[in-house]
Amino acid sequence: MSLNTSGVADVDACCAVLNGAMSQAVEQATNTVNMKCNSTGKGCPWFNEELKSLMKYRDCWYQKYKREKIKEKNNQYYSPFVEMEFKKYDMMLKKLRSDLKQKYFEKKFKKCEGNPKNIWSLYKEMMYNVQPERSKDSIELHIENKVVNNDLAVAEYFNDYFATVAADLASTFPPTKVEHNHRVRSRFGCFIPATEEEIRSVIGKLKRSESIISDAISSIIVKECAEIVTPAITNIVNVSLEKGFFPTSCKLAKVVPVFKSGSPRSTHNYRPISILSALSKII
Repeated sequence: MSLNTSGVADVDACCAVLNGAMSQAVEQATNTVNMKCNSTGKGCPWFNEELKSLMKYRDCWYQKYKREKIKEKNNQYYSPFVEMEFKKYDMMLKKLRSDLKQKYFEKKFKKCEGNPKNIWSLYKEMMYNVQPERSKDSIELHIENKVVNNDLAVAEYFNDYFATVAADLASTFPPTKVEHNHRVRSRFGCFIPATEEEIRSVIGKLKRSESIISDAISSIIVKECAEIVTPAITNIVNVSLEKGFFPTSCKLAKVVPVFKSGSPRSTHNYRPISILSALSKII
């Protein structure tokens, strides 16, 4: 893939080159596979933080194991230690999952003693994974004396609330006589260009996350390809600071409503969390 952005003076064009090259590389190097993912524990009442942590370790070693298998197929040196670690964590995960499931159903069966109907329902849940009726995963809001559960409508209500809550809160404060005439300059008078060593250090401090906003560059991919993408990202940072312009694609964020407390049907009981792209965090 070509990541030469040194001759590009427009920061959005630099980002487009980087995003396009990375997207193409990801498509060529990976296969799309439909997988069942249960890392959040939905439909799994015995799921806990210990199991979640062990799943992350197992998945991490599995990714390394896949890369080592590719090396083996290409007659390159590969480390058998990686396969051993993956199988070790996989066995630990299976045992822990089995133990937690057993303890969960033992407690449930004790509570159902003397109630054949509940025992049979619990048996079907255990043997055939028939889950009892649960609340919907989607958020339901109570708006104007009616319940709204359409995902698009819920998203619109949250968008309106989060976009106006700051202004509504500011209107409750008394006016101030302080005038703010200072404006940030669009260009830097004295600008010391960032070095590749500095950008590489920033990339190394990124948290490993699979969250993707508008491009195919997650922090995991950036960290794995740090040596390759560092020159291009360094140029983007320098062009952005030199021109006094933040990349348009980096201004986008995925806003997720996180429940705090109280009634889950009220928008006032949620706070917004913005998930940013890896490139915006680096800049």
